[in-house]
Amino acid sequence: MIAPEAGLSISRQCTLVGIARSSFYYREGDLLAQILETAERLWQNCNAEIEQSNSAASENLYETRSDLHALRRRWSHVAR
Repeated sequence: MIAPEAGLSISRQCTLVGIARSSFYYREGDLLAQILETAERLWQNCNAEIEQSNSAASENLYETRSDLHALRRRWSHVAR
């Protein structure tokens, strides 16, 4: 249909056939691969952030409980 090696430019050939020049260069497989790669990277980043957040929350909870127990031990005689 469109031959890059022909005497006419690709732009002119696309005009004669009635398609946009970008349609000639478009490669569906390449776009799909890019979308999948981007989605995979986003998924990995989200998982990493969730794991990091969960780890920090666990550490904070442990520290809070430890502090609470220490306060109870220190001030237990006052409450009696």
